[in-house]
Amino acid sequence: TLEACCDIAAGDNINQIDLGYANGDNFVNVVTIGVSTLIARHLSPEAKKKLGKLAYVAAVMKAYRQARPFAASLTLEDQVHEFETLQVVIGNGRYHAGPFALSQAASLRDGRLTVYALMSRERRALIEFARRLALNSHEEMPNLLLQEVACGTLETTPIRAVAMDGEGGLRTPIDFR
Repeated sequence: TLEACCDIAAGDNINQIDLGYANGDNFVNVVTIGVSTLIARHLSPEAKKKLGKLAYVAAVMKAYRQARPFAASLTLEDQVHEFETLQVVIGNGRYHAGPFALSQAASLRDGRLTVYALMSRERRALIEFARRLALNSHEEMPNLLLQEVACGTLETTPIRAVAMDGEGGLRTPIDFR
């Protein structure tokens, strides 16, 4: 209720959290490149209001059809990873896309970012990743790069749109911390 929200906001239960930083902007939750960026683009407030949870299904289906692989060069604490992918996520907190954990170690208060990249150009890898993400078993995937870092850079070929906390506007390359 509105009253309960006001009570929480006015209360003294205050926690400090980390903020991520990418190309001059702060983010609370995630920076995404690839399929998640397409999903965010197709998920309008009007669709959510009109269709509710079905708007997410429609956005995922559109994004899946439009997904195209791209080359990524991801530098994480002086280690360079080069691969083709459909999805890279840089997470500040524990969750991504609602209830899905980025990793078991992810936290809003540890001074680290969780980076994952699906190291495959195959769309069927997206389906397997989604299935495993829902079962919270994605961390064991052999074609998943998953690392906790303090900072990094991402370059892509071609240049890709970037969504930060669900909003567009950035493009690769990005520096993050």
